[in-house]
Amino acid sequence: MTTRIGAAPAGPGALAKIPMTERTAQAAAVAKRLDEAPRGPLQLAVDLARGRKALARQSLDALKRQIAALALVSMLDPKAAARQIRDLARRVAGAARDWCDAGPDPLPADPAKDATSPEVAARPAGEVVAARPLGEVVAARPPGEAMRDVALARYQRNQAAIADRSGLDDASELYAQLKRLMDFALRLARQKDAQDRELDDIAGDFARSGDDIGEASRGWESPAEAPVPMPETVRVVV
Repeated sequence: MTTRIGAAPAGPGALAKIPMTERTAQAAAVAKRLDEAPRGPLQLAVDLARGRKALARQSLDALKRQIAALALVSMLDPKAAARQIRDLARRVAGAARDWCDAGPDPLPADPAKDATSPEVAARPAGEVVAARPLGEVVAARPPGEAMRDVALARYQRNQAAIADRSGLDDASELYAQLKRLMDFALRLARQKDAQDRELDDIAGDFARSGDDIGEASRGWESPAEAPVPMPETVRVVV
């Protein structure tokens, strides 16, 4: 896919022909467009978790466009790109955590183990989530710790129902594409000056975000699925 952003002249060395003041203005315009994107990483995670395949594809396309825009910003204004890449990394990491915690639309709960059950009510130290399958009780966790093991166990237990409702293989494909996009953006961040501490921090954010997504999507993936190298899905022409 070839994405054209802005009105930069084409041809070898075209970027050098753009005055620095115009480069800064273009970078600011692209950064503003990223902030206004209607379907970002958080929406992608929600759409996938809820089995909204068509909307998830729209969200994934929007994320591809954002990363393509970041690639252009990185050429026009590396510092502006650094800030945008870091913000995108944080949003994707948050989306991965939200996806871990949310799980799929719950199956009908067991009435015998809902929030009114004496067995559940007798757990004052725990957090009661009445709408979860089987009326799960999630024990209190330290602040900020994602309940990843609980979410994954729920996904694995309800795998057949999720596959029937939202298309397991399709969701795996979308998550694989997202992971490849994350790897692409990570390489983009690491192409900058290795001595730049801010860019090192960004690369670390992306690495952790990619790990979160990979860990979260295990309930959707086939164990035999091998890593796929990043294809040239995003190419910016200037």
